[in-house]
Amino acid sequence: MSDYTIVKDFSATLGTILGSDLDAEFDAISTAVNSKVNSSGAGNAVLEVTVATFTPTWGAGFSSDPTGDLRYELYGDGTHDTVVIQDDTGAVMTGTSDANTMSFSGIPAGARPDATVFSDIFMLRDNTANTAVGIAEITAGGVCTFRMGIFTGSQWEFGGPGTGPSGGEDVFTTSGAKGLPAGWSMRYQRVVTA
Repeated sequence: MSDYTIVKDFSATLGTILGSDLDAEFDAISTAVNSKVNSSGAGNAVLEVTVATFTPTWGAGFSSDPTGDLRYELYGDGTHDTVVIQDDTGAVMTGTSDANTMSFSGIPAGARPDATVFSDIFMLRDNTANTAVGIAEITAGGVCTFRMGIFTGSQWEFGGPGTGPSGGEDVFTTSGAKGLPAGWSMRYQRVVTA
């Protein structure tokens, strides 16, 4: 992707809509970004992009597991990376809940952090609806544990069984469907120290 065709296509489309002057400006920006990103000279970063799919192994908490693959995208220099994991099916990925927890394992080694990290906030499905706000805890072993959030009136709290403001209300329902809404994605930072 050395010529950044996405940026180029975007600039061409905007140029058509708004006029050729804008297209020329985007061309200049794209050329400048390419020269910095693709150069390994002093002061320049080399951006690595990795895209791959994997099949998660869902943890306890389901009487029937969600199905489908997830995709990860890794952007960075190999030591300080942004990882985006997203639903690769384009559809809702749910299973039948039989516990108040939700997790999966199998995050590929190249997308794992060296130490436990937390994701940005995203939506989850609980009890058959896109009503849960959550975060994820991602471990060096490739396990992703979801934490539902609850708004306490002044702040959001994310926890697990027994950790909510009332002793456990920020957990998944133990029946119905739970999982990932269509178009789901999460993002976290991966720092490699070795």
